[in-house]
Amino acid sequence: MNGAPPRGLRRVLAPIVTLTIGLVAAAACSNGGGGESTAPGTLPPIATTAPPTTGAPSTTVATRYEVRAGDTLSAIADAHSVTVDAVLAANPEIASADDIHDGQFIQIPAPASVTSLTVDQ
Repeated sequence: MNGAPPRGLRRVLAPIVTLTIGLVAAAACSNGGGGESTAPGTLPPIATTAPPTTGAPSTTVATRYEVRAGDTLSAIADAHSVTVDAVLAANPEIASADDIHDGQFIQIPAPASVTSLTVDQ
């Protein structure tokens, strides 16, 4: 292991890190436009309110998973933080939750709780 977070986690964290760096850089380059001056070498206060969210689903794509001996659709769904119904909807060729077999490839949709954030500037 190289110390880097898993690819899925990097996909979630990258926009947050980019946003944070951008906010810190913007704060360092201005005094917030409120007419308040800051002492040399200090940063102006950064707003602590959460940015508005659009509530739009993330563009994260589905994951391809190979079914292993002993897997159940319920266990696979739980391991990927999705519902069995969501997995079945992403795989119309699967007639029921019991209709999977070793070596079969299925699509695992992105968890519904992951959302995109839009920050108004």
